[in-house]
Amino acid sequence: MKSKTEQEYSGEYARRVNLAYEILRSPFRRASYLMELHGLTPAPENQTIDDPAFLMSVMELRERIQDTDDRAELHELLIEQQAEQDALLDRFGRALDEEDWDTAKDCGTRLRYVQRVIN
Repeated sequence: MKSKTEQEYSGEYARRVNLAYEILRSPFRRASYLMELHGLTPAPENQTIDDPAFLMSVMELRERIQDTDDRAELHELLIEQQAEQDALLDRFGRALDEEDWDTAKDCGTRLRYVQRVIN
């Protein structure tokens, strides 16, 4: 049987592993974590984007996903959403590599919008 100290130690590390898993599983949370590692503050939840074309495309995609009953079409729409997310993650990674903090923060905010499409 484990001592109380060993149980506390195990519990703490299990909590840390679970938190790391949750961060890595979510592209937005992963981007926020990476920004924090670079000393950046991720945009607050209520911050909006001043890009009407981007916002419209996200809203249209969300509506198309909600309105379809066709599994094949839904699959294609989710692939489209994933491609948008992947492009943002690539752009985010390049911005971090180049220390372009404004672009990194913008990509992080856009990721939040894109990720909400399927959540």
